[in-house]
Amino acid sequence: MFESNLRGPERGRKERGGKARRTIARPALMSKRYEEPIDVEATDGSVDAFWWRGKRYQVRQVLCRWREAGGWWSSTEDADRPWLSGDAREIIRIDAIPITSGRAPGTYEISRDLRNGAWTLFRVLD
Repeated sequence: MFESNLRGPERGRKERGGKARRTIARPALMSKRYEEPIDVEATDGSVDAFWWRGKRYQVRQVLCRWREAGGWWSSTEDADRPWLSGDAREIIRIDAIPITSGRAPGTYEISRDLRNGAWTLFRVLD
C-alpha cells in the first residue's frame, strides 16, 4: 500500500516555486511487537542469523542499531552507564530471510538485554 496526498492526474507531482516536481510514493509500514526469546548466531559482534519459533532466519543486512535505557533520568554513580541501574537494551533492525520456511525476506528488530545478554525478537515490520 502506498501513501499519496494527491489524486487524479497530479498524483506523484507537487508544485514548488511554480515548477512541478516528482514525488516518490513510500510504502506505509506496519509492525507487530513480539518480545519473544530467540537464539542468535553471531561472530565477532555481528549477527549472522537467528532462530525464532523453530525457524532459522539468515541476516542479509543490518539496517541500523541503537540503544535504549530505562531510568536514564535518575542520577546515580553510574551516570555514564545507565544500563547498570535499570532496563537497557541494544536494538538491531535487520533485513533477514527465513531459510527453513521458504517465505520472502522481511524486516525484523531483535534486541539484546545489556545486563544479562538475553536476546528477543522485539518487532516484525510489514
